[in-house]
Amino acid sequence: MSLVDLAAVILLAGAILPVSRLPRDARFRRLFPAAAAAVAAAMLSWWLLVFALVVAVPAWLVPAAAVTSVAWACGYWRARPEYGRARGLPPGSLSLIESIAGIAERGFCARNAAVHGPVFKTSQVTCNVVCVVGLERAQRLLREHADAIVATPLPFHHQIPGGFLRYMDDATHDRYGGVFRRAFGGSLLDATTPSIRGIVRRELNRLAEQVSTDREGLDPKPALERITHDALVAVLFGAQPGSDRYRAFEARWRGLDSVTIQRRWNRRERLALDEIIEATLADARAADDRVDAIPSVITRMHQFDPELPDEVAVANLVLTQAIGQDNLAGLLDWLLVMLADNPEWKQRLRERPEDAEAFVAETLRLARSEYLYRTLGREVRFEGYRLPRGWRLRICVAESHRDPEVFEQADRFTDRFVNGRYRQSEYSPFGMGRHACTGAGLATLVSRVFLEELTSGFDFDLSGFASPVRGFRHWSHWNPGPAPRLRVVATGPAAPGGCPFGAAQGSRFAGKPGSEVAVDE
Repeated sequence: MSLVDLAAVILLAGAILPVSRLPRDARFRRLFPAAAAAVAAAMLSWWLLVFALVVAVPAWLVPAAAVTSVAWACGYWRARPEYGRARGLPPGSLSLIESIAGIAERGFCARNAAVHGPVFKTSQVTCNVVCVVGLERAQRLLREHADAIVATPLPFHHQIPGGFLRYMDDATHDRYGGVFRRAFGGSLLDATTPSIRGIVRRELNRLAEQVSTDREGLDPKPALERITHDALVAVLFGAQPGSDRYRAFEARWRGLDSVTIQRRWNRRERLALDEIIEATLADARAADDRVDAIPSVITRMHQFDPELPDEVAVANLVLTQAIGQDNLAGLLDWLLVMLADNPEWKQRLRERPEDAEAFVAETLRLARSEYLYRTLGREVRFEGYRLPRGWRLRICVAESHRDPEVFEQADRFTDRFVNGRYRQSEYSPFGMGRHACTGAGLATLVSRVFLEELTSGFDFDLSGFASPVRGFRHWSHWNPGPAPRLRVVATGPAAPGGCPFGAAQGSRFAGKPGSEVAVDE
């Protein structure tokens, strides 16, 4: 073998060493063991391919090394933080490897902002992204370039009648957005609070009974998922647990129990959606003639617009149910973790249940409000940078909520929301603008009732913590680690029914509710 061929072999063998960062990263291996193993297998396959070239076709070594060198040099050049600065792009690396590794790093955006400033660029595997830290800055960007910044629809949007409310065009959104916002209003939440309280109490009692036979404690996630599923079914569709309508809804819902926002719906799921739409519209027409119709988003929607609900409205409520129940269960899970990390709040909430909403707000700030995504429909200039057409825009909400200039001791859980009030340019856990979350009030209500019932009628502790986990996407939510063990014992009467602490319109800390429905972007 000549020195040229030897140099080619060394170059080919070493070309993929940057990829080795992924299987060597302990956080990445823990969260995504299959992906780490796949990368390791791909590296081994590459080296075997290089060995095969050496043995079988050594004449290809130099051409292969030349092509690989060009590709590696292009990747290196693109990955430099200074790439594109001469053309006005923000600082930051477009490294694919850095981006994939960053999925396993909860502080990825905060780290980049600390190095590059509050406006920086990064890559998210299939697209380039401009990240913006600071809610006031982000609101200014959205306001000044409203005509250039568009929604970033997920695959299911095009599969439902009219599209999902969050991604609708302006004309369609004007038709439905206002009615949805009014239908989710405070009087409905006041009317449905007793039902939500009963659902929460039922599941906590079940947990207490199960723990009595399992001294090691239980995974609370299944109970939290039942709470959020049943609460949303009751509020959105008026189907109370145990009723014939609830049983009929559940029979149809089984066709949608595997729905995910990460892929297009299959034929079985589309058929299940059509069946639920047809049955819900039939129930809504029948309810027109009944004075005792159970309050729900469906019935209130008809009060505000006699032509609703229609198939577009019902399809959006089905999506709200499917996505919202998972997001809300994740929030309840974080509430348990925050209570376990801050045990002094157990007694405080027993003595001052009116502080439950402040506890929810601080949990949202630290753990459950993470980002907003948009797409740049055309090139814009912002704070001296050129933001190219077609790039994604990530508004870094979680990082903005830890701004030390806004929040004293920003990384600590405090009672800042008990007496403090924050502008939407400082604290915005449910989105911003006309596409903010209409379900903010409902999410806050379920969370608050959960805390009231748990702390007033039960004694509990949570153990077996693991580090937070997420799915293999930059837009996946961080959730508490797997299988914490909850021990809960009934100790006395639960909080009284009804809504004893005022209207349930929504969190007084979250700003004015917007016009979108329950899904975190």
